[in-house]
Amino acid sequence: MLLKKGRILILKRKYFLVGLFLMLVMFLVGCNGNGGSSTPPITLTQSPIASFTANPTSGVAPLEVSFNASSSSDSDGSIISYTWDFKDGDTGSGQTINHTFSSTGSYNVMLTVIDNEGATDSTTKEIEVISGTIAGGIISSNTTWTIANSPYIILNEDLQIAQGATLLINEGVIVKFNQDRKLKVAGALKVEGSLDSPVTLTSIEDVDYWSGIDFLDISDITNSSLTNAIIENANIAILLGPAGVDLNFVGNVFRNNWQAIRGGSCENATFERNTFLDNDQALALYKGSINSNLIVKNNLFKNNNDATRGEFQNTIFENNTFLNNHAVFEEGFAKENWIRNNVFENNNVVFGLYDMVPVTMSNPTSIYNNNFIDNDFVVRAPKISNDGLTDISNNWWGTTDTDIIDGYIIDGKDDVELKIINYEPVKNSEIGGIGSSISLE
Repeated sequence: MLLKKGRILILKRKYFLVGLFLMLVMFLVGCNGNGGSSTPPITLTQSPIASFTANPTSGVAPLEVSFNASSSSDSDGSIISYTWDFKDGDTGSGQTINHTFSSTGSYNVMLTVIDNEGATDSTTKEIEVISGTIAGGIISSNTTWTIANSPYIILNEDLQIAQGATLLINEGVIVKFNQDRKLKVAGALKVEGSLDSPVTLTSIEDVDYWSGIDFLDISDITNSSLTNAIIENANIAILLGPAGVDLNFVGNVFRNNWQAIRGGSCENATFERNTFLDNDQALALYKGSINSNLIVKNNLFKNNNDATRGEFQNTIFENNTFLNNHAVFEEGFAKENWIRNNVFENNNVVFGLYDMVPVTMSNPTSIYNNNFIDNDFVVRAPKISNDGLTDISNNWWGTTDTDIIDGYIIDGKDDVELKIINYEPVKNSEIGGIGSSISLE
């Protein structure tokens, strides 16, 4: 009997709650119990979307910038207010507005929009204002750039050196190039930095590549030089004409470029004490061209995709360090070359392409007194039917164990179509005093 009473109490409570719920629903939908009128439904306001363009986004002070917020929108109404905060102490209003930034710095400009329902939205864009000397156009007479007027900004037009004119860039000078801008040389370019105060040629913004230095066929190469400079963030840092002759590159740093030095049929050029770091291609001489009488000495090639490209003859590679590159010598050697006193360490491929196609190494190219340390692959032998170098003796391979050394080589021991590479005698220990003197740090 108590159980039955409990059930009755539960049922009464259940029906009470259901009734209360129905009354709440009727209240919310506005029913008056007689099928009368209802209250208007609740409407949610959509916020506007703030958006704007700025032109330019970087430049030299005083910098005038045009702002345009016409790309802002409101899906369920209209924008009635545009407010600007330029973050330099000034504000403004209006869909479009111009503002001049007088001082250098980074300004995170904010736009706030308000729609006809009072809803708001904000967005920001960074404006970079720098100091320096605007340069560009044609230099037609001898000109010197000094640290007092540095940095020089190549902003809206290429810098060009006319025939008969020389541009001298003194130590410590910084030259910044806008995206896709270049230095075109028909006359002479002398870049004369020092170890303690190098010249820097770079992009205005790290993410935007500038085009690089273009030495034309008519350039005064014999009176041009590049010493103790940092050249970075370029598409082609140095572009040599079809005959880059007698140009010396000494003590420079080429970093984060697509191609550090590109050219073809180079003769009598010297590359000494340079650092090639984090480039896609470092010494990228044209495929199929012969580059002769070069001296490549005491350079550091580190973390490049290709350390060198091109065919060489009568060329000396001496006391260089090749470290952590994908490929070192991608193409080949014709006639007489000397590859000696170098350190090859932790490279994927030393002599050959990515697919291990052999480079052409004609006799009497000499490869001796080098350290080969922890490379994935060193050399593939030429076919028996082809000419090619087969003597790589008197080098250190990180070991004297011939089974391990054989693992670095693909030759007739692996494929009957190939010649046998002779690497004996091998050095008994790592060779000291060779490789580049440039610090690996």
